[in-house]
Amino acid sequence: MTKEVAQKLRAIATEINALADELEEGKKPKKEKEVKQPTLEEVRTVLAELSRKGYTTNVRMMLIGLGVNKLSEVDPKDYPELLAKAKELEDATKD
Repeated sequence: MTKEVAQKLRAIATEINALADELEEGKKPKKEKEVKQPTLEEVRTVLAELSRKGYTTNVRMMLIGLGVNKLSEVDPKDYPELLAKAKELEDATKD
């Protein structure tokens, strides 16, 4: 029993060392799931649908909230935030 515990601890230590090595090398650990970055086209589709539903002013306010006047000026790193706000609006306006 003690021998099995020691082997499991060594295996865990090996995994921890491997993760530490990856972090030191600037790599993302293998087990982290990468989040797909939305594209401009995906964001445009969602916002256009909201506009068609009559929420053009709300969409405009979302853009202004990011400090821009039009979608093409939005920094791609802000796409997830913009989609999250769009989803909140969509959820809030469901019948």
